[in-house]
Amino acid sequence: MFGLAGIIFRFADPITRRLGRTGSKTISKVASLLLAAIAVMLIRRGIFEAIISAGK
Repeated sequence: MFGLAGIIFRFADPITRRLGRTGSKTISKVASLLLAAIAVMLIRRGIFEAIISAGK
């Protein structure tokens, strides 16, 4: 996992030049949406587990 991040950081400049401004914004928005979805999933799971454990 850290290897992939290192490669991306290493080649960030050429990747950014290749994607352009619009492509970079698009990738950023998709990554933000994915992160928000993961956060909602974790919060939802925590709430359900709290409700289940409170009912026992």
